[in-house]
Amino acid sequence: MEVKVLNSNRLVSLSANYNLDKQINFISNPRSSYHGINLTLDTCLSGANDTSTNKYSNFYLSNSDKYSNFLTLDNLSVNNNYDFLTYVRVSDDPTTYLAVGESAANNSADVTFTDTLSNNSYFLLEFDFAQDTCYISNSYNVKRYLGYDYLTSKFVFLSSKNDDISLFSFLYDKSSERIVFYKKIYDKVNYLNYDHFNNILTFANALSTISTSPIVNTSVFTIRDNYYILKETLSSSNYVYEQSLDKSKLVVDGNKSTFDYFSNFLFNNEFYSIKPYQKANLDLNLINLKNEKTVNNEQSEGGVFPSQPAFKHRYYESLFTGVNQEKGNYNIGLGYAGYSISKILKKDNLNYFHIPFDIYPYEKLNVNDSSLVVSGAIPSDTPYYSDKIFKKLGDYKYSSPFGAVSNTETGAYLCTWLSGGRDINEPGLWVDRYYNPGNISYYDALTESSTALLGTTDYDMISTNVNMDYVKYDMYDKKSDLSFEKGALYAYHHVGNENCQSYVDLLSGNLIFNNFQRYFNKFYIKQDFTGEINFDGNYFAKALDKSLDESSTYDNFSVSFDIYNDNWNKPFGSQIVGNYSNKGYGIFNYRRITPYSVSFDEDEIYLYNTFGTLLRTIKHGRGITSVIKLEPNGDFLVFDNGYNVTKYNYIGTKLDIKYLSFIDNNLTTAFYPFDKYVFILNGGDWYRLNSTSLKHNISSELSYTTKKLGDIYNSIAVKGSTVCLLSGVNPKFVDNDVYFYSGVILKYFNINDNTLKDKVEIEILNDYTFDNNGVFYVIFDDHYLSVIDQFDTNITSNLFNLSAAPATNYVNLSVITGNHTTYGKNIDLISEWYDGKLQTDLLTIYSLSSNSDAEPLFRPPLDVNLPFYTRTNTSFTNISSFTAGNVKSTTTTFDTVDNINNYDYVLNNYNPGNTLDVKLRLPNIYDVQTYEEASLSYPLSNISPGYHNITTTLDTTKGLFNLFIDGNNVDTYGFQNTKYSYGTIFDNIFYVGTEASYGNNKLNENLQDVNYYNYGNFKIKNFYVYNVPLYLYDVANIVRARNDIKDLYFELPTGKRNYIENVEKFFKFKLPGRKSNLFNVRILDTGITEESLQQDISNNIIQEIIQVIPANTKLNKVDWEIE
Repeated sequence: MEVKVLNSNRLVSLSANYNLDKQINFISNPRSSYHGINLTLDTCLSGANDTSTNKYSNFYLSNSDKYSNFLTLDNLSVNNNYDFLTYVRVSDDPTTYLAVGESAANNSADVTFTDTLSNNSYFLLEFDFAQDTCYISNSYNVKRYLGYDYLTSKFVFLSSKNDDISLFSFLYDKSSERIVFYKKIYDKVNYLNYDHFNNILTFANALSTISTSPIVNTSVFTIRDNYYILKETLSSSNYVYEQSLDKSKLVVDGNKSTFDYFSNFLFNNEFYSIKPYQKANLDLNLINLKNEKTVNNEQSEGGVFPSQPAFKHRYYESLFTGVNQEKGNYNIGLGYAGYSISKILKKDNLNYFHIPFDIYPYEKLNVNDSSLVVSGAIPSDTPYYSDKIFKKLGDYKYSSPFGAVSNTETGAYLCTWLSGGRDINEPGLWVDRYYNPGNISYYDALTESSTALLGTTDYDMISTNVNMDYVKYDMYDKKSDLSFEKGALYAYHHVGNENCQSYVDLLSGNLIFNNFQRYFNKFYIKQDFTGEINFDGNYFAKALDKSLDESSTYDNFSVSFDIYNDNWNKPFGSQIVGNYSNKGYGIFNYRRITPYSVSFDEDEIYLYNTFGTLLRTIKHGRGITSVIKLEPNGDFLVFDNGYNVTKYNYIGTKLDIKYLSFIDNNLTTAFYPFDKYVFILNGGDWYRLNSTSLKHNISSELSYTTKKLGDIYNSIAVKGSTVCLLSGVNPKFVDNDVYFYSGVILKYFNINDNTLKDKVEIEILNDYTFDNNGVFYVIFDDHYLSVIDQFDTNITSNLFNLSAAPATNYVNLSVITGNHTTYGKNIDLISEWYDGKLQTDLLTIYSLSSNSDAEPLFRPPLDVNLPFYTRTNTSFTNISSFTAGNVKSTTTTFDTVDNINNYDYVLNNYNPGNTLDVKLRLPNIYDVQTYEEASLSYPLSNISPGYHNITTTLDTTKGLFNLFIDGNNVDTYGFQNTKYSYGTIFDNIFYVGTEASYGNNKLNENLQDVNYYNYGNFKIKNFYVYNVPLYLYDVANIVRARNDIKDLYFELPTGKRNYIENVEKFFKFKLPGRKSNLFNVRILDTGITEESLQQDISNNIIQEIIQVIPANTKLNKVDWEIE
C-alpha cells in the first residue's frame, strides 16, 4: 500500500472568501500543525448546526451568530479631490431644494428654491478635502457655477468658474449628511442661508437680523446619502422607531431597538468554484435566515424567551436537502423550532380563546409579562373604552374545557383592563378592577375612571379602611394578578374604530357647533360644505355665532378639528381659528403682522391700512406725547401731556384711562413695549406698566437685568429680562443688538457680550428700519434715504429705479414720493397677508409734501405741508403714494412719531411662524380689568405633512388649558381654578381661515379691503365645539375613531413545535445597482479617424446626452474604438 505523507504541498486548506464584494472579508484563525500542515479555521463555519452536500454544492447551517463575529468590512475612502452629485436640501425644511432659476444674460441664471427634484435641482459638488473647499455646479442645458455677485449682493449661477466668486468653504458632518457652506467677505465669515420668506439664498452673519447663533438652522443643508464614505460594520439590527407626530421622520429608539443580534445563516459553495492550486479559496454565498418571523410569517414582539430579543421566534436547527449524494431534493428545506402561534384578536369584538396545555418555558404567564401591549392593545382611562380580558373561573380540568385555574376572585372582581398613562403612546398597565356591587352598578364600574390603585385584593381588608382614612373604596384597581394558565378559557375585547366612534357619539349631547354647513368666499358668497374646506386665500368660515356663555354652564369648552398642510414649515396664516383681538380665544401661526399704521399730531390719532387709506381719525382731547402699540390686532396706549395713559382699540373705542402720577414731573420720559408691558423711563428710574390693567411697578420691585449706557438717559429698550437705559433715542432691537441714535451716530449694543459699536454717522437721523435680510434703510437730513446691506455696504446706487448718484450713495425722498419737496418722518417694514400670501418685502415711508422751499413769489400766505403715505417694495420697483390727511402748518409735524407699523414689537415678541400657538384671555370674576392670559405652543417642525387633529380644551373648574395634537397632550397651562370666567369674551363670532377683529367683524372689514388677511395653503374638516372640557382619552377616542385600528396578533406560547420551510429561490448576496454615477459612451467601428472630427462629435454628444440621462448620472468620457 502506498503511503503518502500529508504536508502543505499535498493538503491545501481553503479559506472562506466572499467573491462578490472584495471589501467584505471572512474572519479566520490560521493554525499550523506539528507536521507542517497549515490549516485555516473560518469562524463562520465553526460550530455549524448542520451541513449537507447535494447537487455539487455544500450547505452549512450556522449556529446562532452575528455578522460582526465572522465578517469585517474594509473602510472606504475617497480622494482629496472628489466630485459628488446630489441635491442640496434645506435641513430645516424637508421639501425645499436649491435650484437653478430662469436664465439671464451671458448664460447666467437666478438662484431659487423648489419643492420638487428635477434636472435643475441636482448639483455637482466638487470637493477639495485638503482645503475644505468646494464648487457647486449644475449642468442642465449649460454648466453653471453658484457664485456671489459682489456688485448686487446677490447669489447667481454663472457659466464661468472663478475662485473669488464661486469657491466656497464648507463644514461637513458625514454621519448626518449635513453641510454648511460659507465664504469670507471683508474678513467676516458669512454662511449661505435660506430666506424662506422670500425663497432666496442669502448670507447670514453676525450683523444679520436672522442670526441668533453662530450657525442658524436655515444655514444648514442636507445632501443625499454618500455610500462611498460608509465606515460602518455589517450587522443585523431590529429597529424600533419612536412615536412621533412627524410621520416623515423615522427616529430610532435606542432603548427599544436591538443592534447586531444573533441569528442563523445559511452558507453554500459550489464545487466548480474550488481551484485549490490556483487560489486556496472557498467561495461562499450567504443569506441570513428569518429568525424574526413568526411561524405565520408575521413580525411580532411576542418571543417567549426572556434571554432572547422579543422579536425572535424561529430557531433553525437542521437542513433537509436529501442524503449526502449527487442529486438530492429540488428545494432546500430548513428545519426550525417555534414556541408560539399567532391568535388574531378581532377589533370591536369579544374574542374567545384557550391557552394550550403546553406553554413552555412558562408554567403560567402574568398578563403584564405578555406581548399584548407591544402587539397593539388599546389603553384608556376606563375599562369600557380600553382592551380588557375576562377569565373563565371554572375549575374542572377533566370534565370541562376550561382547565384548572388558580387565583379566582369573588364577585367584586370585574375584569382586567389596560389602564393608560398620561401619554397615549405610553404602553399602559394591566390592572384588575374591583367594585362593591351593593353600591356601584356593573355599568358604572365599567365606565368610571379609577380613583385608587391599591396593592391588595382582600376586599374585607380594604373595606375596613373606610373608617380609618374616610375614603370610600367602592371601586378601585390594582396591578393585575391575572395569568394565562394551561388550558384556561379567556375572552378578550379588543377596542376598534366602532367602539371609539360610539364614545364620540356619546359626546354629541355636549356639541354646540357640529361641523360646517356652509362657508363663504371673501365677498360673502355662500359655498356648500362638502366634507372639507380648502383655504387658499379666498375663503373663510364661521363657527359659534352665538355667545359661548349661553351654551356652557361652567365656563368650559373644547375645540376639535382636523387640519391639513403639505408643508408645516412655511407660515400659513396668523389667527387661523378664533375670535381673539384684545380678548377671546385664538389659534395662531405667524403673528408678525402689521395691519395698521398709526401716526399722531397734537391731539389727533391717525389710523391707516398699509395702502395708505386713512381709516379713522381719533380726537384724543389732549396733546399726545406717545402712542404705543402692542399686539397687532389688539389695543394701543396713548400717553398725553396731562400724564394720562388711555387705552383704545383700533376702531376708536376708548376702553380705559389712568393718571400716572410717577411721570408728573419735568424729567425726561420715554416708552418701550415688550410682551404685555410698556416700560417707562422717567429721569434715571424706570417703571413697568401692565397694558391690560394699567397697573404699574417700579424697577426695584422687579427682577430684570439693567444695563446703562451713558450718564443721562433719553430712551429705554427691553428684550427678555434685560432693560437697557440709553443715552440716545429711537431704540430698536435686532436679535440681541439694541440700536439707538446718540449724537450724530447710530450705535448698537449687544446685550450678551456688552459690546458697543457704530453703525452709521448721520447729522440728522429721522428714522430707520431693518428688513428680514438685515438690510438697513435710513431716512436722514429730512430729505434723503440710503440703503445699506448686511455687510455694511451702501447699495443705494445699485437700486436702479432710484437713480442715485454713485458718488453720493443716497437718494432724495422726492424721487420715491413723486412730490416736489419731501420731509421724511417715518420708515418701517410691512409684514402682512394679502391675496392669501405672506408679504414681508414691503416698506412704509411716511412723509410731508411741503411748499416751504418754493420761491417766495409763488408761495401762498401759509405753508402747506400735506401728509403722504408711500408703500414700496424693498427694491423700490413698485412704488405708490397717497395723500394721508389734512394739511399741516409746520414741517416739524410727526417728528415724535416712531415705529409707525409696530414692526419692532412684532419682530421681537413673535417667532417667524415655526410654532402653532393658542392664546386665551379670561377676565377675573372679581376684577374685570384683570385677565388671565393663557398661552400654549408647539413647534411645527415636529409635525409631518398631511392631516392632524388639533384639540384645545379649557376647564375653569380645575384650572387647566390644554393643547392636544393627534391625541398627544403637547402643552398645558395651569391657572387658579374658579377665579376666571368667560364674561363677554365669547360674544364674538369664531372665524376660521381669516383674522377676527372687533365688533364681530373680520380684520379685513375693519381695514376696508377684503383681500387682507385671508389665509391659505391648508384644509380643515371635522370641526366641532363642545361645552365640556375633553381630556386625554376623550381626545384619543376622537382620533382613534378616524384612524384604522388593526386587529391584534397575540403570540400564544405553545411549547416547542417543529416546522420546515423551503427555499424556492436562492439569490446571491450582492450590492444592488451600479457602484458609480459615471458612465462611458463607446463608439465602435465608425471609420472616423480624424481626431478633430472625433472631438467635435464627442462635444455634441456631451451636450445632447444631458437631456436624456438620469439626473444623478454623469458622462465620464467618449471612447472611439475599433474592433
